[in-house]
Amino acid sequence: MNDLSKQTDQAWACIKLPASRDWLRFFLNDDLRFFRCNPYYEIRRWQTADGQSAEAFVSLFNQTNEQSWHGAIRIENLSTGKRFYYGNGLKAFTQWCLTENGLEITEDYGRLSEQERRLRIKEVDKSLIPWLLSIQFHVKWRRRLSWIPKLNTILDRYWMPIRPSTRRICTWLILLSIAELIVFSTLILVYLVLRV
Repeated sequence: MNDLSKQTDQAWACIKLPASRDWLRFFLNDDLRFFRCNPYYEIRRWQTADGQSAEAFVSLFNQTNEQSWHGAIRIENLSTGKRFYYGNGLKAFTQWCLTENGLEITEDYGRLSEQERRLRIKEVDKSLIPWLLSIQFHVKWRRRLSWIPKLNTILDRYWMPIRPSTRRICTWLILLSIAELIVFSTLILVYLVLRV
């Protein structure tokens, strides 16, 4: 694991994930997918030179602090994960690491002086825990539904690019439609049983 002990202003969280380390590494190695798993990041632009470059130009809107961020992200591969260095802003880097217990995400804010960080406290990203829970949700359901042909391609191409708020609304509409179908089917079944 990387030595982060010298950093003084960090947020980190760890979550257990129901998948093998190889599968998790494959899932998380897609940098755009990793960032789109954050349910509060509205990614407006993600541009790399060759699709797998060590640097990306990113434009995103963070719904938790209502801040837009535009800039370059330098991507460093680590033995247990990846680190994303932000070219500007309050956050210095975001790092994910696979541990014995699951996935750990660390966000470092140590780039600026303590006084400057206090002045920019509104820029702190509050989405770390929801991000981990969203990754857990995606991993769990992609593994459960892996028998459906081309599911990952469909999710990555059509579902993940949708704005997070729109995804939440669509999810509720789908769940309500399923509940409506169950209630309607039950009523028809009761009617048919009582009629006989």
